Amino acid sequence: MPGLPGDRTITSEAGVTGLSFTADGALLAAPCEDGQVRLWDARTGELKRAIPFDKETKTITLSDRADLLAGVGRDGSIKFWDLKTGQISRHFAGPTAAMRTLAFAPDRKLVAGAARSRATGSEYTVRIWNDLGTQQATLPAGLGGISTIAFSPDGRTIVATGLDTDLRAWNTQNGELLRVMDDLPLATFAMGFSPDGKYLATAGADRILYLWDTGT
Repeated sequence: MPGLPGDRTITSEAGVTGLSFTADGALLAAPCEDGQVRLWDARTGELKRAIPFDKETKTITLSDRADLLAGVGRDGSIKFWDLKTGQISRHFAGPTAAMRTLAFAPDRKLVAGAARSRATGSEYTVRIWNDLGTQQATLPAGLGGISTIAFSPDGRTIVATGLDTDLRAWNTQNGELLRVMDDLPLATFAMGFSPDGKYLATAGADRILYLWDTGT
């Protein structure tokens, strides 16, 4: 099928693990498997910059404005790179069990990560830290692993889902469990809120996109 006017293909020299546009929409950023964040001109596809972050960093996430990158080091610590300068802006210790999932709150004041509750076992926990590295909440998150985490646009709610097929929503201020949604037949691997926070979209192993009313 022919492409639309203006369509283009951007080639990366290494595997891409995430994508986000900068706030002005001018650049497309991608953390890559060779330990670099590449930024391309979104109109021309020209590579504008490659920022090294840490090839040994395991779990990484890119903020939705492509200005911050967070990653979990081999020692379990959490590092943050300022993508405007390419420098580490924050660094603090994480839990004993290495985290497999990370997510930023929209205002960058909170970051959440999921890991086993203990070094061994099948129970998982979502932890929330503020921008000073202080852990603010520890949230029991079910069995079998967490595949994705999402903050609501106002940062007041966090939702996590994983291999036990349940979606759990908590209040980020006090850790209160707000709701468990157990309607899904299979695991979810992707999730995101609409900009106004009224809807939550999820998708997973059954290849179906679900749209949830966050009020109900």
